[in-house]
Amino acid sequence: MHRSLLVPTSFLFFTACTHTIDNRGYDFEIVDTSRVQIGQTKEQVLNVLGSPSTLSTFKDNAWYYVSKKTATKSFFTPEMLDQKLVIIHFNNDVVSNIEKKDKTQAVIVEPSKNQTQTSGYESGVLREVFGNFGKFGSGKAPTKS
Repeated sequence: MHRSLLVPTSFLFFTACTHTIDNRGYDFEIVDTSRVQIGQTKEQVLNVLGSPSTLSTFKDNAWYYVSKKTATKSFFTPEMLDQKLVIIHFNNDVVSNIEKKDKTQAVIVEPSKNQTQTSGYESGVLREVFGNFGKFGSGKAPTKS
């Protein structure tokens, strides 16, 4: 009896300890980013790297290619294994600078705990009960006269 439970129990024990590897974002393993050179156009960069992960929001005209690899064990917080970032800067739609960063240069940004108080629409019980009177039709389809 004990041996029949040993195999399934040990299987569950060992599979619960395995890591799940997640790759998110751009896949730098299949594309050679060194093929992008200063002086190339946006179209040429698109042909080599494809669409960027994100674009710059403000004045700086840059494309960001982001990759992150994590390992998760059971229900624990994921552990970052690798992170890469390639930033292509453009001036007049021509590559002017190329930056490459890895996980050693990553900065952890903690969300602010401050809250902005908002004043929204407040409704009372009577308004909820009686507010919909007259807003709905008779339920019959309109007819042509």
